[in-house]
Amino acid sequence: MSPLEGAQIAIRLPDDLGAGWLPLQGLRLTALKIVNASAEVATMESGAWRRLLSGSGARAMEISGTGMFLGGAGELRLRQMALGGQILNVEVTMEEGRLLRGEFVVASLAYDGPHDEEVSYRVTLESSGPVSLL
Repeated sequence: MSPLEGAQIAIRLPDDLGAGWLPLQGLRLTALKIVNASAEVATMESGAWRRLLSGSGARAMEISGTGMFLGGAGELRLRQMALGGQILNVEVTMEEGRLLRGEFVVASLAYDGPHDEEVSYRVTLESSGPVSLL
């Protein structure tokens, strides 16, 4: 199996009308992190050894990316989400067409770049509820 290229991962946001999807263009690198926090207990029966409770901890997903700001509709929608604190459905297309979909909020959005070079942006999205593999 060949290595997965970052270009094979695409993030799309809903358009203003909710009728279609807008890609986040110019992304150079993306990361996807799944967090499964555990809940633990210790009782006299366990000899004070901790036990992890299966399925009882909080689960979350974090998606981050860095890229060139191209001023596309997806990037403008991302800025609207960040400024409005909106929680919206987000689609992530991965290798071989695998699709993740769930509600996310923009946890951080940063723009930077020298005055005479390209503007870049960094974004981190955090899940707000279940994320489905479609």
